[in-house]
Amino acid sequence: MQHDHMTDDLLEEGDYELDNDTFRPVLSALKAGDAVALAQVLDPLHAADIADLLEQLDPRQRNQMVELYGLELDGEILSELDESIREDIVAHMAPEALAEAVRELETDDVVDLIEDLDAPQTEAVLEALDDDDRVVVEQSLSYPEDSAGRLMQRELVVAPEHWNVGQAIDFLRAQDDLPEQFYHVILVDPRMRPTGYVTLGRIMGSPREV
Repeated sequence: MQHDHMTDDLLEEGDYELDNDTFRPVLSALKAGDAVALAQVLDPLHAADIADLLEQLDPRQRNQMVELYGLELDGEILSELDESIREDIVAHMAPEALAEAVRELETDDVVDLIEDLDAPQTEAVLEALDDDDRVVVEQSLSYPEDSAGRLMQRELVVAPEHWNVGQAIDFLRAQDDLPEQFYHVILVDPRMRPTGYVTLGRIMGSPREV
């Protein structure tokens, strides 16, 4: 059987973590523009392996893989990527594919992604998020990039604006998935729109009935 010379050259040039039995059909599928063949190779792989593969492709091949496999690039794959590679990939993803992918990401990763998106992509991502996550992301984006406020808002909690201190404390104590560190509780109205915030220190230092 005669192999494609371009495929052979690419396999020889790279020091790939994945074996040639995996990498060769990926390159062949990309060359042929065959989305079905590409999915057959990639679907059984772990997200970390797909991310590793993406990082080892050249930019043109990465863009082609995004076009052929875009709707299957979930958040777990994106989170495994080197940041610079991830930024390049999401810039070439269709808004609907990107929105589907970010459902799996932590809110701080979503903030990192949105900073480099165009308007249609940003709108699609925000619409895809759960209400609580969208509030966290929008609140975080309200601070300047790399500011202390932006960094602090990566770890926060959302609560209804009508709760008193006692209800807020009981809620915090009952949660199993609170951030390890957070500084503010964001207050929201019934439509999940931020209306203000209260610091954790103020909550803990106030009477329960306030």
